[in-house]
Amino acid sequence: WGCAYCAVTLLLSRFMDKLPRRALAGMGIALFAASVSLNLLVHHPTTLIWICLLTGFSCGLFWPTFETFLHVHEDGRQTARNMGVFNIGWAMGIATGVGGGGFMKVWGTQRAFPLLVGVSLLALGLFLFASRKGIPAAAHAQDLKSQMKADNGLMSRREVGFLKMSWIGNFCMW
Repeated sequence: WGCAYCAVTLLLSRFMDKLPRRALAGMGIALFAASVSLNLLVHHPTTLIWICLLTGFSCGLFWPTFETFLHVHEDGRQTARNMGVFNIGWAMGIATGVGGGGFMKVWGTQRAFPLLVGVSLLALGLFLFASRKGIPAAAHAQDLKSQMKADNGLMSRREVGFLKMSWIGNFCMW
């Protein structure tokens, strides 16, 4: 999972401003639902490894793309609010997912995985509905990128340090 996720996010990050973000995020959610449903077919550990690679690929399509939606170019306070709501939602998802996973284990995989597929498809529908009016132009991301650069065009040491801490914290969480 982690290898596929890292590879996809590193490859997509260079092209994120040029690719259709709504389509990428939607494909990520749909592929995630497909990978969860494929878990019902696992009869060998090798199959599970391939499914985990697909899951990492799907998360790599969705996660960084979704994070670009949080920035509101005209309103820094709205960006901060979006990030706060996003982090609360993520924390709630982690907390309920871990607890819910324990309860679903009692049900067995024949019931738990279809439920997870249903939740993933519900998330896909919610995302497509919420993003139907369009997503801000990629120029906003370019403006943010230019604001993050030091005078010489490179990121400052502080920005690089923060970025590395964020990555480490994210991967330690998983």
